[in-house]
Amino acid sequence: MKELVASKRKHSIKQYALFTTGIVVALMVLAIITLAALPVISPETGAHVADTLRGVFGPQAVAQLESLSFRIEDVANSVRYKLNGGQSQISFSETSAVDTSISEPGTSIATTDPPATATPEVQPVMAFPITATEAAEAATATPAPASLAVTTPYVTDSAVIATPAVTSMPTLPALTPLKPTATDPAASTALQQPAGAMPDRVTEWQPFGPAPSGQPVLARSLLQPDPARPYAEAALVRIDLSQVALHYVLGTTEPIAAKGTPLIQRSGTIPKTDQTADHLIAAYNGGFKTINGHYGVYYQGVTLMAMQDNLATMVIYRNGTVKIGAWDRDVTLSPDIVYARQNCPLLVDAGTINPDVNNENRAEWGYTVKNLDTTWRSGVGITHDGRYMIYAAGPSLTTASLAYALQQAGAYYAMQLDINGGGWYTRFTTYTPPGNPTVTHFPVIANGLLKQMYVPPTLYLTPYDRDFFYITTRAG
Repeated sequence: MKELVASKRKHSIKQYALFTTGIVVALMVLAIITLAALPVISPETGAHVADTLRGVFGPQAVAQLESLSFRIEDVANSVRYKLNGGQSQISFSETSAVDTSISEPGTSIATTDPPATATPEVQPVMAFPITATEAAEAATATPAPASLAVTTPYVTDSAVIATPAVTSMPTLPALTPLKPTATDPAASTALQQPAGAMPDRVTEWQPFGPAPSGQPVLARSLLQPDPARPYAEAALVRIDLSQVALHYVLGTTEPIAAKGTPLIQRSGTIPKTDQTADHLIAAYNGGFKTINGHYGVYYQGVTLMAMQDNLATMVIYRNGTVKIGAWDRDVTLSPDIVYARQNCPLLVDAGTINPDVNNENRAEWGYTVKNLDTTWRSGVGITHDGRYMIYAAGPSLTTASLAYALQQAGAYYAMQLDINGGGWYTRFTTYTPPGNPTVTHFPVIANGLLKQMYVPPTLYLTPYDRDFFYITTRAG
């Protein structure tokens, strides 16, 4: 009798264990399916869920599930593109038209809503393929006049060289073509192009956003940088650094400071003194969260996270000069540096695409999704003369296609910024006076570059948990 009772008890325990295991497995499968499909259905919710799971399971495990999700999303985007007859995935916001209400600092600012009629929409430019005739024409093309170039020497560690002022910018010149060499990855990787010189594909720059002193400081364009994915697009913004100042702000929590770092104030907002319609121009997202790479951060004399040699670094100097390069090769710590932010290796190095953009080495590129995964990505570059900063962002981009877009927009050095989130973490915004300041309680409101970017009216005007950059008119 006792043996029968013991046998039944063991059987019950075994059944309970199997039932419990089945429930756990089912929940895990459901979680995997949810994480894989949720970003496709709701990118914003998917981004938040992924962030929460990273804190529980770590970035590497979640990255594998995100990779699956992005493959599903890539297929969905391909199907949608075909069903829509090749229509663009992204479009500029109507409120991003040129705002000439800012004439001189201190003058009265119009408080009406932006005009309902938008400036003509820029059509995405196909960066591929080129014909033999186009290649021949590009090979013999006359370079842009030297008078269009503005020499802006980089800051060295021994001396600070002031950025020369530009008194006028009557036109927005087309960029000088970047022609790949035999060793250029653009001619041998997944972005392979036909043999011969490659003509510049970013030839249409449309001024937009606030225009201090009546001169445009921002221009935008669209580019399709991936021959394998015609639905992949990059929105480009060209920023005239000779007319503006770039600033860096820490988020309320990100990047996380290393243990033992002195406490510093982290407002996570654009300072109130800069939140004025005659001063604030634009802002854009920062880099990865600390857990995804522990990339270096230097902020007003404090090293929050140790700088890593040879990684892409954006540096802002005391005189306002901006430089992008590899740490300890192009830039090193000096008393002239105010801010330094690292994120992954360089995408574009001295005009050439980094061959490692197709390398899945997570120790180098961060513990996040793979380089070949297609997702929302953002990046920033600087032209050879230092005058223009180029911001790029868009959906269905790989690391390689992002690099190619920045290169073709004129970036001589470029780096990746934040990715993922379906336009939630990759955001560029301009600022304009609100229609009714007494209702919004803010002198300016945010206007997203793209309709597909999630940009609330008070983005970066109220505390935000991640780091970002913002752009103002130059003081004085």
